[in-house]
Amino acid sequence: MKPSSLALLAAAAALLAGCASKPAPQQGVPPELLNPAVTPQTLQQTVCVPAYAASVTPTAAADRSTMLEMMQRAGIDQALSGTYVLDRRVPVALGGHPTQAGNLQLLEWGGAYGEQRKQALERRLLLMVCEGKLSLGAAQAAIYPDWGPAYGRYIEGRQP
Repeated sequence: MKPSSLALLAAAAALLAGCASKPAPQQGVPPELLNPAVTPQTLQQTVCVPAYAASVTPTAAADRSTMLEMMQRAGIDQALSGTYVLDRRVPVALGGHPTQAGNLQLLEWGGAYGEQRKQALERRLLLMVCEGKLSLGAAQAAIYPDWGPAYGRYIEGRQP
Protein backbone atom coordinates (compact mmCIF):
# COMPACT_ATOMS: atom_id res chain seq x y z
CA MET A 1 0.00 0.00 0.00
CA LYS A 2 1.27 3.50 -0.82
CA PRO A 3 2.29 5.78 2.07
CA SER A 4 -0.45 8.27 1.07
CA SER A 5 -3.06 5.48 1.26
CA LEU A 6 -1.81 4.49 4.71
CA ALA A 7 -2.05 8.09 5.89
CA LEU A 8 -5.61 8.34 4.55
CA LEU A 9 -6.59 5.09 6.31
CA ALA A 10 -5.01 6.29 9.57
CA ALA A 11 -6.89 9.60 9.35
CA ALA A 12 -10.18 7.80 8.69
CA ALA A 13 -9.57 5.43 11.62
CA ALA A 14 -8.83 8.36 13.93
CA LEU A 15 -11.99 10.12 12.81
CA LEU A 16 -14.08 7.00 13.42
CA ALA A 17 -12.47 6.44 16.81
CA GLY A 18 -13.35 9.99 17.80
CA CYS A 19 -16.96 9.44 16.80
CA ALA A 20 -17.16 6.19 18.73
CA SER A 21 -15.91 7.73 21.97
CA LYS A 22 -18.64 10.37 22.09
CA PRO A 23 -22.00 8.91 21.08
CA ALA A 24 -24.23 11.32 19.25
CA PRO A 25 -27.73 11.78 20.68
CA GLN A 26 -30.58 10.37 18.67
CA GLN A 27 -31.68 12.76 15.92
CA GLY A 28 -34.28 15.18 17.18
CA VAL A 29 -33.28 15.07 20.88
CA PRO A 30 -31.44 18.31 21.61
CA PRO A 31 -28.15 17.47 23.37
CA GLU A 32 -28.77 20.06 26.09
CA LEU A 33 -31.78 18.01 27.26
CA LEU A 34 -29.52 15.04 27.96
CA ASN A 35 -27.32 14.33 30.96
CA PRO A 36 -23.76 14.02 29.58
CA ALA A 37 -22.90 11.50 32.33
CA VAL A 38 -25.38 9.00 30.85
CA THR A 39 -24.08 7.28 27.73
CA PRO A 40 -24.41 3.77 26.30
CA GLN A 41 -21.09 3.00 27.98
CA THR A 42 -22.21 4.19 31.45
CA LEU A 43 -25.67 2.61 31.62
CA GLN A 44 -24.72 0.04 34.27
CA GLN A 45 -23.25 2.76 36.51
CA THR A 46 -26.06 5.28 35.98
CA VAL A 47 -29.64 4.68 34.83
CA CYS A 48 -29.58 0.89 35.38
CA VAL A 49 -28.69 1.34 39.06
CA PRO A 50 -31.80 1.19 41.27
CA ALA A 51 -32.74 4.66 42.57
CA TYR A 52 -30.31 6.39 40.18
CA ALA A 53 -32.93 8.91 39.05
CA ALA A 54 -33.79 9.82 42.64
CA SER A 55 -30.11 10.36 43.39
CA VAL A 56 -29.66 13.03 40.70
CA THR A 57 -33.11 14.66 40.63
CA PRO A 58 -33.66 17.78 42.75
CA THR A 59 -35.63 17.39 45.96
CA ALA A 60 -39.42 17.23 45.86
CA ALA A 61 -39.52 20.67 47.49
CA ALA A 62 -37.26 22.16 44.81
CA ASP A 63 -39.31 20.54 42.04
CA ARG A 64 -42.54 21.84 43.58
CA SER A 65 -41.12 25.35 43.77
CA THR A 66 -40.10 25.18 40.09
CA MET A 67 -43.51 23.79 39.17
CA LEU A 68 -45.34 26.61 40.97
CA GLU A 69 -43.16 29.20 39.22
CA MET A 70 -43.94 27.60 35.86
CA MET A 71 -47.66 27.52 36.68
CA GLN A 72 -47.58 31.19 37.55
CA ARG A 73 -45.78 32.07 34.30
CA ALA A 74 -48.33 29.99 32.35
CA GLY A 75 -51.26 31.66 34.10
CA ILE A 76 -52.46 28.42 35.69
CA ASP A 77 -54.23 28.77 39.03
CA GLN A 78 -51.93 27.38 41.73
CA ALA A 79 -54.99 25.88 43.41
CA LEU A 80 -54.72 23.26 40.63
CA SER A 81 -51.16 22.35 41.62
CA GLY A 82 -52.29 18.94 42.86
CA THR A 83 -53.29 17.98 39.32
CA TYR A 84 -49.92 18.88 37.75
CA VAL A 85 -46.39 17.56 38.03
CA LEU A 86 -43.03 18.88 36.94
CA ASP A 87 -42.15 16.58 34.07
CA ARG A 88 -38.81 15.98 32.38
CA ARG A 89 -39.39 15.79 28.64
CA VAL A 90 -36.59 13.23 28.48
CA PRO A 91 -36.91 11.45 31.83
CA VAL A 92 -33.90 11.40 34.14
CA ALA A 93 -34.21 7.61 34.20
CA LEU A 94 -33.53 7.61 30.45
CA GLY A 95 -30.63 10.02 30.58
CA GLY A 96 -32.55 13.28 30.56
CA HIS A 97 -30.97 16.28 32.24
CA PRO A 98 -32.47 16.69 35.72
CA THR A 99 -32.37 20.50 35.91
CA GLN A 100 -31.96 21.97 32.42
CA ALA A 101 -34.90 24.35 31.92
CA GLY A 102 -35.60 23.14 28.38
CA ASN A 103 -36.14 19.63 29.72
CA LEU A 104 -38.81 20.77 32.19
CA GLN A 105 -42.50 21.09 31.47
CA LEU A 106 -45.81 21.01 33.29
CA LEU A 107 -47.84 17.88 32.76
CA GLU A 108 -51.16 16.88 34.21
CA TRP A 109 -51.03 13.75 36.36
CA GLY A 110 -54.00 11.90 34.86
CA GLY A 111 -55.57 11.56 31.44
CA ALA A 112 -54.50 10.09 28.13
CA TYR A 113 -51.35 12.26 27.98
CA GLY A 114 -50.78 12.43 31.73
CA GLU A 115 -47.69 11.76 33.80
CA GLN A 116 -49.15 8.55 35.18
CA ARG A 117 -49.13 6.97 31.72
CA LYS A 118 -45.80 8.51 30.78
CA GLN A 119 -44.20 6.95 33.87
CA ALA A 120 -45.44 3.52 32.82
CA LEU A 121 -43.76 4.02 29.44
CA GLU A 122 -40.59 5.30 31.10
CA ARG A 123 -40.37 2.18 33.28
CA ARG A 124 -40.88 -0.12 30.27
CA LEU A 125 -38.27 1.68 28.17
CA LEU A 126 -35.75 1.69 31.03
CA LEU A 127 -36.21 -2.04 31.53
CA MET A 128 -35.66 -2.63 27.81
CA VAL A 129 -32.53 -0.43 27.80
CA CYS A 130 -31.04 -2.15 30.84
CA GLU A 131 -31.79 -5.60 29.38
CA GLY A 132 -30.10 -4.61 26.12
CA LYS A 133 -33.33 -4.90 24.11
CA LEU A 134 -33.40 -1.21 23.14
CA SER A 135 -30.62 1.32 22.75
CA LEU A 136 -30.52 4.37 24.99
CA GLY A 137 -30.81 6.65 21.96
CA ALA A 138 -33.85 4.76 20.65
CA ALA A 139 -35.55 5.02 24.06
CA GLN A 140 -34.85 8.76 24.21
CA ALA A 141 -36.15 9.26 20.69
CA ALA A 142 -39.27 7.22 21.50
CA ILE A 143 -40.21 9.43 24.42
CA TYR A 144 -39.16 12.83 22.98
CA PRO A 145 -40.86 14.98 21.77
CA ASP A 146 -44.16 13.03 21.60
CA TRP A 147 -44.35 9.93 23.73
CA GLY A 148 -47.91 9.01 22.72
CA PRO A 149 -46.97 6.70 19.82
CA ALA A 150 -44.37 4.94 21.98
CA TYR A 151 -47.00 4.37 24.67
CA GLY A 152 -49.20 2.71 22.07
CA ARG A 153 -46.34 0.53 20.86
CA TYR A 154 -44.57 -0.45 24.08
CA ILE A 155 -47.47 -0.46 26.56
CA GLU A 156 -50.57 -1.20 24.50
CA GLY A 157 -48.81 -3.41 21.95
CA ARG A 158 -49.94 -1.48 18.87
CA GLN A 159 -47.70 -1.69 15.83
CA PRO A 160 -46.15 1.56 14.55
